[in-house]
Amino acid sequence: MVQFEHMRLFDYQKESIKVSYFAEKPSANIVHRFFKIRNLSSFYPYIGKHFFLSYQLINKIRYINNYFKTVNSYIKKEEFFLLYFETFQARKKRLHYKKLLIFKYFLIFFDFIINRVFPKIKGLNYLYYKMLKNKRVLSKAEILGRLVANGFEIVHFENIDGFCYVLSKKKEENYGNATSSYGIIFKMNRIGLGGKYFSLYKIRTMHSYSEYLQDYMINQEGFDVNGKLKNDFRVTPWGHFFRRLWIDELPQIINLIKRDIKLVGLRPVSKSYYEILPEDLKKARIKYRPGLIAPYVCLNYPTTFEGIIESERKYIQDKSKNPYFTDIKYFFFAVYNILIKGKRSA
Repeated sequence: MVQFEHMRLFDYQKESIKVSYFAEKPSANIVHRFFKIRNLSSFYPYIGKHFFLSYQLINKIRYINNYFKTVNSYIKKEEFFLLYFETFQARKKRLHYKKLLIFKYFLIFFDFIINRVFPKIKGLNYLYYKMLKNKRVLSKAEILGRLVANGFEIVHFENIDGFCYVLSKKKEENYGNATSSYGIIFKMNRIGLGGKYFSLYKIRTMHSYSEYLQDYMINQEGFDVNGKLKNDFRVTPWGHFFRRLWIDELPQIINLIKRDIKLVGLRPVSKSYYEILPEDLKKARIKYRPGLIAPYVCLNYPTTFEGIIESERKYIQDKSKNPYFTDIKYFFFAVYNILIKGKRSA
């Protein structure tokens, strides 16, 4: 647990600063000065009476989850907490890699290995923090995901002068330990046969802690015409390419062996996605084992939300009439559409 002597506590009556980086209910003058320097006037409408401020750049904090957990235990429900950090994209711009011409690719690769890979590997992360004592290089998705995982709700978010400022609100107590996998292969909870949950294996195409932001993304952005979340900043630069060619789904061979899924069938979906489906599909879906190859691929339907829904209804209709031959027929349809017609993932 982060100790409070490492925090900046404010005595808002005397407006004096102690040595640390957490501000408890700062006075209006202090808030005004802090906001004016950083051009944060747009945050004023969101701030309530009880307001807490992190003066330390989150990138400089070694144990971020412990810090957020401590803040959660210290403030009351519905109280606000403002913090700021620098994303790795903003850092790249600040370092002016574009001016280095051909050498920029070597430096970007080296920087990625040192600052993005080393901190996530056991043993190497100790050397990274001990020897380099560097600011952590973090993604927007990871910080927001850590906040949500530790009981906060994201209220307002803005990029200002190279830094990301986030106003959050405590929604619940944090009694657990927020974790996320950094491995290449990770597991996601999906709804399977009979409505039971199972772990679906995929190659990671999103930043760590992205899984905690699913509801936030649905509420903030919604879905595009392809049935995918709009403006999904959680996806890594290489993630779009992997998804386009279904490379990220290769580990689902494990699920095939475990009989969580079959070769052809309805897509295994998350609880959030399941909730927005039409009622008839909700009831029908759980009667069938999910599949690796989705009906919209087999039938060459549009990759819109409506197209996916229509293809699943068509599959259920065919499956109910001919439960044995349908999957074989759909498999050969999929092979033809992928190899001849160039069908790709949305």
